[in-house]
Amino acid sequence: MQKFTIFTILLSISLILVLGDLVLHDYLKNPVIVEVPVEVMIPAEAPLLEAPAAEESAAVELAAEPSANLNHLGPDMLRSVGFAEPVMKETIFSGLLFQFIAFADQTDALVQQWNTFNGTDYVGTMYEITYPTETSSFEGYLNIRQRAEELSDLGEVNENNLYGGGSIYFNHLVKTKTIHMIMRSGNKVYAFEYAVAHHEKMKNLFDLL
Repeated sequence: MQKFTIFTILLSISLILVLGDLVLHDYLKNPVIVEVPVEVMIPAEAPLLEAPAAEESAAVELAAEPSANLNHLGPDMLRSVGFAEPVMKETIFSGLLFQFIAFADQTDALVQQWNTFNGTDYVGTMYEITYPTETSSFEGYLNIRQRAEELSDLGEVNENNLYGGGSIYFNHLVKTKTIHMIMRSGNKVYAFEYAVAHHEKMKNLFDLL
């Protein structure tokens, strides 16, 4: 019993000393905060995507848009079918295809006419008639065919439909060494008047159109 009393007294004294030390050093009001470093996982930066250069951007746009001149008559197209030195001289459309089929009333169509040469050698006359739609070009083609059929005193129509969306030859009774050909492709109608000697090259041209 005496030992327990002594132990209690010693414990009380120890508590008093500890509390006194805490009050003296102000530990309770200003607790010591121990910072524990925390490892933060930072994801690797995604690679930056560079904007395409101006030239590359333009190239993409050009590739996306189909060329409007793919079936436009021109020297390069004639050269590709075997004319070594093609020359196309645009002339004013007289209102007559081949100078005998009336066609001046096509107000919704753009008619272009060229006198065509291979070097100094005259090849013939070419017409490119551009309509706003494929439907109107088909109507224009039927119109030409009908008017040609009405010229039975000059020749006869031979509709073979070998090229494009429809094609005819007009076999002239007098100009037997000259070929007259009309064809439709897309929103365009073409007409060609040329010497028989150029027929093989011209057939290759029709295939391109």
